[in-house]
Order: sequence, then C-alpha cells, then structure tokens
Amino acid sequence: MSSGVKTLRGNITIWAVRPEAFTPDEWMQPLSAAKWATAKTAGLITHISKAVEDGHSINLTGSATDSSMSAWDIAEVESPLDFEYEVSFDIFRNKPGTIDSPDYDKALALFDGLDIEYFIVKRVDSEQGLDVVAGNILSAFGAKTDYGQDLGDDGSMQMYGCRFKPTGRLNTNFTVAA
Repeated sequence: MSSGVKTLRGNITIWAVRPEAFTPDEWMQPLSAAKWATAKTAGLITHISKAVEDGHSINLTGSATDSSMSAWDIAEVESPLDFEYEVSFDIFRNKPGTIDSPDYDKALALFDGLDIEYFIVKRVDSEQGLDVVAGNILSAFGAKTDYGQDLGDDGSMQMYGCRFKPTGRLNTNFTVAA
C-alpha cells in the first residue's frame, strides 16, 4: 500500500472461487467482470467475508531467491525465483444445532474436506457486498484445503481453522476488465 493510506476492515471482501470459474489462462490475466457475474450466478463463487475472522492471512510472503553468479557478474546479486504466499484463516461456526448465521455454515461446508481446490480472491478498497465491476483490483491465490481443525476454548467463539496448501497459481493486484 502507499504510505499513509489505511484500508478499513469493512473494505475488504473475500471470496472462495472454484477454479473452473475461469480457464487456466484467464486466471493469469485480468478477470472479466461479466464472466465473474456469470460464474457467481452458476454457484462457482461464494462470498465468505462474513465468516472469516479478522486475523486472516491471504497474502504474499517472502520470495525465494537465487544468488548464483556468472563469470560476467561483478557483485553478488539476489534474483527472485518465484512468489510465495500463504492462505490461512479461521471461520466462525454456529453453535451446534443452530443456524444463527447461514454464512458460517456455508463457509464451513466449502472448506471441511481435504484437497479441495479454490482460488481465494481478495478485494481491498471497495465497500463490502458490492459486486465485482471493471476497475476493481483483485488478488487471486490458488490453494487446496488441508486438514482443518475445530478451534475454541471455554467462553470463546467456536471457530474452524482453515489451512491451505498453495498450488502456485497466483495473480495479484490485477485490475478487473469489463
């Protein structure tokens, strides 16, 4: 982010998107707002922000580097090899036997399994609940579900820990096309 600018929590939206919502080539380019709307109508995109606890980690981490030198080099230089990222968050759960918040159950149903592939897509700096439109800036992180776990202590909220294995498919900070 640019210096001196903060994003309010209410301006972050997170979706779980099935990989088949877009072709492999489309995932690596700016996505189309029209195709996003079609995939959402088809049930391939689920808005999960209401269920995700604020301490989520859906971001790039440090990249691996290489410092190999050729005979031509005059100084050691580190070259980035690839981008590494993490997708990990906790989701709220309803009390057993209740359906107080259907959004919690919907998110749990998506991630309570092993090796289910998603793109976790994050939008920053737009009001939550708004549809994706041309000009929005999104980041898509390819991930497969790993062993999740029930979380909770006496007197605390019931949570489910969603942990993901990166797939290496990544497209960050792209502007949505029409």
